[in-house]
Amino acid sequence: MEVRLGDVSDSSLICRRLGWTTAFLVASPGYVAERGQPRGLSEIAEHDCICYSRGGETRAWIFADGADQVRAAISPRMVFNNASAVYRATVAGGGLAILSHILVAEDIASERLINVLPCLPKARLPITAVYASRRNLPMRVRTVFYFLADAVREGASMTGAAC
Repeated sequence: MEVRLGDVSDSSLICRRLGWTTAFLVASPGYVAERGQPRGLSEIAEHDCICYSRGGETRAWIFADGADQVRAAISPRMVFNNASAVYRATVAGGGLAILSHILVAEDIASERLINVLPCLPKARLPITAVYASRRNLPMRVRTVFYFLADAVREGASMTGAAC
């Protein structure tokens, strides 16, 4: 079993939604000192963007607040298929990235990363468990799945401070 943040496009896998996480638009203090902080969505396209993608093209970031969605057009400077690589490139000063609060909450609190547009509606990312087959799914895998689903529900209030 693997846990993924974001959309899952591999149809050969069994996908079970565990819940949702919010994500922030972040950058390192060094990047902001060098390139400035965007003042709104229209300025995001002028910045170096670091994107996560599992094969599809990334031309826009979508931010949602309930049913309302806003899009920001981007031209990625770097694209990774690994959230950890996006995180490391962002901390190293490579540009702006959308990262889950699960990954960046401590970095924002310690000012290692900056939430560059805190009043922006938060991006919502699905948290999905994926596995190869339902047939003969071991009890230990089911136990981990239920544990993770409970943990996501309990952590639902840890989605970031409101503006």
